[in-house]
Amino acid sequence: MSIAVAISVHDGVVLAADSASTLAAAIPGPSGPRPMAMNVYNNANKIANLYKGKPIGCVAYGSGSIGSASISTLLKDFRHRLMTGAETGFDVHTYTMEDLANRLAAFLGGHTQALGPNEPKPSLGLILAGYSVEKSLGEGWSVGIQNG
Repeated sequence: MSIAVAISVHDGVVLAADSASTLAAAIPGPSGPRPMAMNVYNNANKIANLYKGKPIGCVAYGSGSIGSASISTLLKDFRHRLMTGAETGFDVHTYTMEDLANRLAAFLGGHTQALGPNEPKPSLGLILAGYSVEKSLGEGWSVGIQNG
């Protein structure tokens, strides 16, 4: 069970999460592969800044990985894409939180689609929060993946 919270107050947005994360593996079964907890990490980092120096962050809950990649690592990869210009069409001077939520969903969706037939299909969620360019109030967006 994960706890992930985003609170929008007049002066900013607060993100919080517990620190436990479970990594699962596919175990063969009579009705097909089923996920089984392989390890629980009690010091997982579930909160990430998605663009250094900008008020854009997210908090993750649910599955701790997609395939062999941890959610923390995937969020760092997404941040790298945003900051280096590898994310086609993203402009740090005109972005909206809605656009970022859609880009993050597509990025993570690409990783779930690349899973093999015997890999567990994760269920996870992210709360993306921050400020669109030239907006004075914070926004929160939810990204969810159910069974891959």
